[in-house]
Amino acid sequence: MLPYKETKLKPVLGTDQTVFPADNTANEIRMFRVDDDGGFINNVGWEPLIPTDTTETIPIADFQALYQPVRFLSIWSRHQNAEQYYLYERNGELRYDYGNKGLATSRTVSLGTGRNLPKPDDPGTQLAPYGRFALILNGNDAPMKFWGRELTEPFSWSFPPSRPFVLEPQPSACDTTVTNYLDADKSAVPLSANSYYGVGASSNGSMNTVSYRVAFISKTGSMSPLSEETIVQWRITSTNEQFKFILPIKDIPIGPKGTVARIIFRTKNKTDGLTAQLDKYYEVKRINDNITTAWLDFIPDSELGATAIDIQDSTAIDQGFKYATAWDNCMWLAGGTTHPTRLIYSKEGLPEQFPAFNYIDVGVRSGGHITQLVPYYNSLLVFRESAIDVITKTSSGYQSSTLDPLIGTTASNTIRFVPEVGVCFLTKDGVYTISGGLYGGSEHKAKSISSQLTEEWERLTPGALARATATYSDKEKEYWVHYPADGKTENTRGAAFHLQTRGWTLRNSEDYERGQMKFTHLATDPAGWIIMGTNPTYNATPANADSWPGLGLQVWSAANYWGKKHTYSATVDNSYTFNITEFTKGDSVFRSVWEDQGSVDIKKSISYVLLEGLSQGNNAVPLTWSVDGSWATTASSSIATQQPEYFNTTSSQSIMAPAPTGTSRPVAIWNTSSWENSKRIILRYDIGATQVSTFRFELRTPNYLSIILYRLAFETTGIKTNSQRS
Repeated sequence: MLPYKETKLKPVLGTDQTVFPADNTANEIRMFRVDDDGGFINNVGWEPLIPTDTTETIPIADFQALYQPVRFLSIWSRHQNAEQYYLYERNGELRYDYGNKGLATSRTVSLGTGRNLPKPDDPGTQLAPYGRFALILNGNDAPMKFWGRELTEPFSWSFPPSRPFVLEPQPSACDTTVTNYLDADKSAVPLSANSYYGVGASSNGSMNTVSYRVAFISKTGSMSPLSEETIVQWRITSTNEQFKFILPIKDIPIGPKGTVARIIFRTKNKTDGLTAQLDKYYEVKRINDNITTAWLDFIPDSELGATAIDIQDSTAIDQGFKYATAWDNCMWLAGGTTHPTRLIYSKEGLPEQFPAFNYIDVGVRSGGHITQLVPYYNSLLVFRESAIDVITKTSSGYQSSTLDPLIGTTASNTIRFVPEVGVCFLTKDGVYTISGGLYGGSEHKAKSISSQLTEEWERLTPGALARATATYSDKEKEYWVHYPADGKTENTRGAAFHLQTRGWTLRNSEDYERGQMKFTHLATDPAGWIIMGTNPTYNATPANADSWPGLGLQVWSAANYWGKKHTYSATVDNSYTFNITEFTKGDSVFRSVWEDQGSVDIKKSISYVLLEGLSQGNNAVPLTWSVDGSWATTASSSIATQQPEYFNTTSSQSIMAPAPTGTSRPVAIWNTSSWENSKRIILRYDIGATQVSTFRFELRTPNYLSIILYRLAFETTGIKTNSQRS
């Protein structure tokens, strides 16, 4: 018999499901986070963003909407995070919640109802911040600007202003030698022939022609398309008609909500109106309101203001664009049903003004429809269904090229920037990243960072990846992606990439009665807290409605429960009363890889498994083990995660609970006991497995558990595994 041995202490870095796993990995680490003190800890849970009481009364009319899935979630901040908006959509209603309502009558503000409900292949509503506002769009409903509080406005213009109505001068009506009546659609507001002010030439026989257009100005300083022109023409036919004229303008169009000014443009006198080169517009009046509908034009040609924009400098845009982002001081729009491969971009600094020729179409190259726009360093990444393009700025304008012709994504809501890693996103083959700068002649392509999770990615539902969601939290130092799997079209499983270890853990539950972990959207607030939208199960009968995994927005935290449960109690005055309790926390799982101690050909006897972690109170943690590839398990004894020499003695760490009968454990008294820091502890589980080729163990518990590293104690017997003969 060979000498007794121990494997080296193995600090586990993450999950590896491959046949030949890398060193320092486990076969499965589920429902853990990386501990700041090293290793993994399973103090994971979630709780409502808005704290709940022990009971809640829900009007019957609101009951169904409350149980509908969250189909959009984004957190937008203004004024250096002084204002934080937890924006989300549920049951076609766009709204946001206050964490603290202050003097408000409600914690919730509704910004719109009847909005489009996205299908499984539709990523739904998107949010694109630009300066003081955020653009909200989904390719179906009209895009809107959100300015905070309750202020929303239409974004850009879907049609130009209507033309103004200008009363044509009637010089003959100014002739006092004859009886002449004013035509209904003309005017006679003359100024003397020698007047400095007034429009037109006054000499006998002169022909006068001027044209007018109108444009709107929005809060962003952007100018709308010019209206169609209104042409005004008159002739001086006698000496008694030699006047300059004031031209009354009425029916000046009113702009959409958010219009702060309107500009009236006019040409100089074009005489007979046939001289095309004189058909140039100048600002004649800026009306700094959105109310006035009439004005008298008496401005001579010499006093006309700045030249109007070219008619191509601002055009009406289609309302069906689906994706947006701010990059290079422009607003970029892309995708949608009517233009799936086209991007348009605004004038610099004017996010709602889109010139006619400011567009790029990537459809000339294969890659499918556009699925997202992401600024990256000084480039713009254009994600497509099966390719990634990149837009860069050159001395001659913007240039589009292919970054990767083979990798793309339909999981638009999983694309997130992760420090030190790059832009991460989910595909049908797992999570990929784009890293490094895009200049300097380097060749850059998307590369996988999740090849360890081979079994997990085989479970993805490719046709519903648009429902997948992800977020990065600098507080947690993790990129968490949640996705539909096993043929389902709702998100039920997740995986987290941990920046500290560069490894993965899994985020899912085996509780099929609850429908697994139904998180529809993930986002991170400015403090680093991960916020989750949920998909509870609606039932018209409140007693049968399942509020798992929670109603309303949830916060990923160290809560010792998995959300709050609503249990129907009674119906009173057209309202349902629910009792609110905590959902029981599910199991966390730590399963080692198949350990062969260097060779599967040599039989071993396993003496014990030694774990090093941190003390976590009086929490019994069971261990089971398996041998030689079998799923059959053998249970070892449970061990409390405290230092063995002091467990159940007066030197034991305090617990916030009654002392177990027959023990001398100290019991903590709130606000009087001194709490000890967690201690490094060793847990040794006796095994006694003999004549085995491979061995693995599993810890499965809802109790707090901290694992830093582990090792095995074993003896080699010198016996080899049997050879196979026919």
